[in-house]
Amino acid sequence: MSDAPLVCQDCGISGQYDRVVPFPGGQEINYGVSWRCPQCHNLSLDICPLGPIIPTWNACHNCGLILVDEASDCSGCGLITLKDVESVNHPTSASTSAYQSGLFRQAMRIANRAILDDSHNLSLWGLKHALLVRLGFVQAREQLIRHLLDEEVVSARVWWGMFLHDMHRYSESVTVYREYLKEFPDDVDIPSVRINLANSLCGLAEYSEAETLYQQALRSVPIEPLAYLNYGSLLRGQKRWNEQLVLLQQAFSASGIPPGIVARLREDQCVTLCELNRGPEALAAIEQVSVQSLRTLYLRGRALALNGKLTEALQLIDRVLASDPQHADALRAKEILRSAIDSRNRPWWKFWRSFR
Repeated sequence: MSDAPLVCQDCGISGQYDRVVPFPGGQEINYGVSWRCPQCHNLSLDICPLGPIIPTWNACHNCGLILVDEASDCSGCGLITLKDVESVNHPTSASTSAYQSGLFRQAMRIANRAILDDSHNLSLWGLKHALLVRLGFVQAREQLIRHLLDEEVVSARVWWGMFLHDMHRYSESVTVYREYLKEFPDDVDIPSVRINLANSLCGLAEYSEAETLYQQALRSVPIEPLAYLNYGSLLRGQKRWNEQLVLLQQAFSASGIPPGIVARLREDQCVTLCELNRGPEALAAIEQVSVQSLRTLYLRGRALALNGKLTEALQLIDRVLASDPQHADALRAKEILRSAIDSRNRPWWKFWRSFR
């Protein structure tokens, strides 16, 4: 439950955030944050308690254990409950910064304490909700949303629509979004709600209306990142590769899109260029992504392979599998690469004809 990136025991170097996952799987009590050493690439795991879903004065802001009294230290995690958190002058910005740095436990602890003073701080509730979404904690997420609905927090209706969508209850989520758009036509979040509605319509195979909604959202907010990501997903799903490239160029030409979203769009660009067998361009696209996520490593390996650099590609795929031995795409890629290395007489691109 560190408040800083874990340090590699072999190199003595602070790790870089890798990912957050339930740990162990199949429960909603703890999660693990992995940190990758930038020198040796080894992973260190920081195990954290989920903490309270709905903060209360008599529960530890860090682990959720019921306290003897509000001023006492937590016997579960040792947190000096009040001193530890009340010293934060700007809890929203502090919690957001910690969250974006991968310090989720610190972010949640600050948010839980601050929510007790401002129960309608949507930014902090939003961080808590976002973490539950990333972890796939269904029961905790539903508990949080239902609490906010009971408190008549309007934005929680949108989160409820998102929850229904993620549970594949698309018809119900469509109803929630349509009612929201009808009731709050001038809400500042309308473009995002349109995108959410479009996503649920895609779940019902209503692609034509979904595409119209994505386009409306982009006309309203040309730098809306979710529109580019989700509209692009629709185009890729229909194998409309060239239209996807046009959409991506539109995104790259727009100013104000967050760097993290730009990186994901570059990854999408790499996927599309690989599908078109445009190896040099695919490699150029993925090399613009500095973050070393598993998806980035995998796509760089795929792009290298399309350029005939099979040994280098295999090394990257092996790095992906070292972190995630069950990575389905990487497992298939390794099989294809092995076959290609052993069969140099065949054109390389044929090994990827059916690859996705």
